[in-house]
Amino acid sequence: METLTEPETNSTPASDEIARAPRVAFYLPSLAGGGAERTILKLAARFSEIGIPTDLVLAKVKGAYTGDVPEAIRVLEIGSTSVKQRLPWLMKYLRRERPHAMITALDHGNVAGIAKKLSLSRTRVIYTIRNQLSLELGPNRVAKEQARSFHIAKRFFRWADAVVGVSDGVCDDFADFADFPRHRIQTIYNPIVTPLLLEQAEAGVPDHPFFHREDRQPIIVGAGRLSSQKNFPCLMKAFAKMRREMPSRLLILGKGELLEKLESLGKDLGLGPDDFDLPGFQANPYRYFRHADLFVLSSNFEGLPGALSEALACGCPVVSTDCPSGPREILEDGRWGELVPVDDPDALAAAMLRTLRNPPKREICRARGMAFSQDRSVANYLKIIGLGQFAPENSPS
Repeated sequence: METLTEPETNSTPASDEIARAPRVAFYLPSLAGGGAERTILKLAARFSEIGIPTDLVLAKVKGAYTGDVPEAIRVLEIGSTSVKQRLPWLMKYLRRERPHAMITALDHGNVAGIAKKLSLSRTRVIYTIRNQLSLELGPNRVAKEQARSFHIAKRFFRWADAVVGVSDGVCDDFADFADFPRHRIQTIYNPIVTPLLLEQAEAGVPDHPFFHREDRQPIIVGAGRLSSQKNFPCLMKAFAKMRREMPSRLLILGKGELLEKLESLGKDLGLGPDDFDLPGFQANPYRYFRHADLFVLSSNFEGLPGALSEALACGCPVVSTDCPSGPREILEDGRWGELVPVDDPDALAAAMLRTLRNPPKREICRARGMAFSQDRSVANYLKIIGLGQFAPENSPS
């Protein structure tokens, strides 16, 4: 486990210019293979690339993305997920290292805010909200104890120097749910599209046999954690219905607690290995998006669904549920892809058929996806923490 007296680092700053820049820290429990972790890592990587010394503070150094941390980023491990142990560690870190800012996901941000307050630190603490909390913490989503803890933690939210939501819908929901002033919440879209993403999209046709069958049929892809939020059963039911009119194949990329239930549902729907597969987590889903005929988001709720923008940037036509929140913003009220009601397999099947029969041009999809570029997001984060002068050149705000 790392210490603050002799922190283990991936590397040291390579130039005087970097050494003179103010340090910025990103704080997460781990680098598990989720959207929040992937987003934070993209931000941290770009901060480091443009010359800002960057720390990645983790409760535990573990998870699917641990091998993706750039060498220039300093990684520090708290060594515990316990709040009682994280708090004094963070206080010591803030007093000793004095980072200019610490950016963290909201459910861990209150610990960072308390650490700042108790250590009398001048570090700017930025909370980021990545989902519809009213739904994520509603009585049917998590245990009542978790929701109670959230409401207790609300008193610490005002200690943040800034609160950022990943979509306008997320900001509106948080302001209402947490009784927080809406004018203090700023929307910054995630750093979704990166040069690496576009490079990985061109890494060749996926190895999956669906892409290499002689009887090549349209391939539909869904992606995300296999959880109730993503509502993959709705996608599977819609697929089972639409393939009666158009033979096609479905891949759902990801892993999660509902794997066995989805496998069982596939059998109940008459979906066999020749037309349906759950190939698990894919480190490079972008080549799947690049070579698929349609990407479908079937979620019950989202914050700002990164996979939807990623699929567009890869040139893949999309269909999405009109869930709160994000899809309507990304697709601009259906301009860039059809929106259908949540949990409506019939409507989803009809939209999938219409899009496959009359797909938009792939270059049009790519152009919309590029609106969610890494540099645009980074420039906005730098502005909010008072380091706008370090923004990448030609990055629109």
